[in-house]
Amino acid sequence: MAVKQQAELGLSVNAQSIGFFGSHKWLALFPIASFVFSLVFIALVAFGVFEIAFSTDLVVKAKAVIEPLIEGDAGSGQENDKMKLLSVAGFVVLFCLHVCISFVFKFFNVALAACVLEIFEGKSTGFLGGVSIATRRLGAVFSWSFISATVGSISSLVERRGFGIATILTMLAGLAWRMATFFVVPIIASKNTGSVSAIKESVHLMRSVWGASVVSRLGLSWLKLVLFGIVVAGLSLVHLISGPQALIDSLAVVTPIGLIAIVFFSCVGTISRAALFYYASKNLVPSQFNGETLRNAIVEKRGKH
Repeated sequence: MAVKQQAELGLSVNAQSIGFFGSHKWLALFPIASFVFSLVFIALVAFGVFEIAFSTDLVVKAKAVIEPLIEGDAGSGQENDKMKLLSVAGFVVLFCLHVCISFVFKFFNVALAACVLEIFEGKSTGFLGGVSIATRRLGAVFSWSFISATVGSISSLVERRGFGIATILTMLAGLAWRMATFFVVPIIASKNTGSVSAIKESVHLMRSVWGASVVSRLGLSWLKLVLFGIVVAGLSLVHLISGPQALIDSLAVVTPIGLIAIVFFSCVGTISRAALFYYASKNLVPSQFNGETLRNAIVEKRGKH
């Protein structure tokens, strides 16, 4: 399948997802909740860190270790050991934050996917119903968040320290990982299974069908790229015509619109993924979706349908 055809199919699948979202606008509550809870969590952590830092001598001690290194006076090597310890401690703290924030987003993604799948089945559901299902999957959601954060952290470390072919291989490995785990969220949402089993099932499903993740991602990527280009061009024009102050005023308007766009794309992406999973796993066309589009989006091995 050519890239252009995949992009067109992706736009078609996501256009139907937009239509589905338009009929169930309350689904936006899930990404909004994940965003709000993440901000609250970050604020609490930041407050706790500053409270601990300023109520102890942590800042003074850290300054005493870092300053000699900046000035080029590392002493006998003890400061280097302390600096390495601080680096390790900092990495552990950032990793824990990564896991927790990932957990918040994945929890509400699972809740959203659960509601979408319930609607596909013709069942009555709502925000609390999705949260209830996600709550019953807490173990799987947390372990999936931990695995995802671990893979992401390792990839970031390799990309920072690697160069050339190592960076390219890491990027390709990351793409393969995202493709292989494409269906993990709807699998966890639909089944009482662990994250490892969900990953295995997602890999197995992607071995049976392919094109789905590429199609969905290409569709959203094209849409995001077009909108991003429009925004950048508009801001550049404002800056050229009216100057820096007008640009700052425009950013004050564009920022909340950008947040709304993030919520929108999050919903559409999860809906598309759930629809493709529903069709790929059950061979049933979900409500408000076109069967022909889904059949073309999911290409089965050996041409079997």
